[in-house]
Amino acid sequence: MRGLDDDALVGVNRLAGGTGTVRHPALLGAVQASVYGRMSGRDLYPGLADRAAALTHGIMRVHPFVDANERTAILAMVYLCRINGYRLVWASPRDAVALIRAVNTGQPPVEWISRRIASRLQPLHPPPTNR
Repeated sequence: MRGLDDDALVGVNRLAGGTGTVRHPALLGAVQASVYGRMSGRDLYPGLADRAAALTHGIMRVHPFVDANERTAILAMVYLCRINGYRLVWASPRDAVALIRAVNTGQPPVEWISRRIASRLQPLHPPPTNR
């Protein structure tokens, strides 16, 4: 599975209208550790929806950038899914905003966010159907 390194996250922040300025390098490291962390030789978040959720949660919790953290969280979630061959299909823009607002409260755990993301994932190129 492909991931987003620090440089990619800075680029996403700029794309989201931010300055690309990191408040402290350790903050990006904390986000990366939450997404790609391992315990007892196993990934903490092995699936795409899990990692997208951990990334979104990490950016919203840590606020590694001086600005545009919420927009960066949304775009990073979408970009991570996209580079791994999936898109997120929202019922409406309000649906995406509602997810980010819920995450912004700090209440929902990563697993809750992951379930919301998983229910919206669709392959970019669906397999052909047999006719």
